Formats: sequence, structure tokens, C-alpha cells
Amino acid sequence: MIQETRIGAYGLCLRDGRVLLIDKAKGPFTGMLDLPGGGIEFGETPEEAVVREFMEETGVVVAVESILGAYSKHFQFEGPRGWLDFHHLGFFYRVQPTGDTTPRTEPDGLDSLGAHWIDLADLAARAASPLVHHALDLAGRATSPHSI
Repeated sequence: MIQETRIGAYGLCLRDGRVLLIDKAKGPFTGMLDLPGGGIEFGETPEEAVVREFMEETGVVVAVESILGAYSKHFQFEGPRGWLDFHHLGFFYRVQPTGDTTPRTEPDGLDSLGAHWIDLADLAARAASPLVHHALDLAGRATSPHSI
């Protein structure tokens, strides 16, 4: 079994009772709604990574507002190279758009099959990754329920 550690940065963008999410194209959360974000490149800060990844996956330019917290999860899943023993570490950031909020709805050719604003009220009925739920939980602790 292949062992892999992934360190990433992920953005939570909330506006008017909606959250901007991607349809995940690959990895352990394939087919689920997921947070825009991903791996931190060599020499990049987590904040730089989340801004870059957000743009790549959604087409929306964002600025980091605050750090929400971190995530560490160890699990196994079957990927294209066989079974992975996967350790996922993530930094979660609250982000805000700096311009147009219209997401790219077509695939980015990498991780996203398209991005969409999803009503928070409808999220419970949709298949969303644990990252989405963890980030929303962190945001709920950091803000009043009325600001989400």
C-alpha cells in the first residue's frame, strides 16, 4: 500500500446564505461537492496557495480574510495507483471575492468539474466532502450564526 501525505490550503467563500464549491473530479472525494483548494507548492505560503487554487478551480479571484483552522485526517482509499494510506493535512481560510463572483462551470482539467454557488439550506441533501463540513463548523465557531 502506498503511503502519501498531502498538505493543502482550502477556501471557504460564503455570500448571501450560499457557499462556493466545486464538483470534485479526482481523489478521495471524487463525485462530491468540495472546497476549492489544494496542494501547497514549493516556496508558496498557504495563503498564496489558497488564492491560486481558488482561481484555478473556480475562476473567481479571492483575498484571504482570516484563517479558520486546520484539519488532519488519516484514511485509506483506492485511487488510480492502487490503495493509498493517506494522511491529509489542510489549512482552512475564510476568503472573499475581489471582483466578479461568477464561477467557472466547466472542468478545469485537473481537480474541478465545475464550480457552483450552493445554498447552505440545500447542502444537507447533497454529497459534500468532510472538508466542507469541517470548514463550515470552524466558520460557525468563529462567527455568529447570522453572519454565515
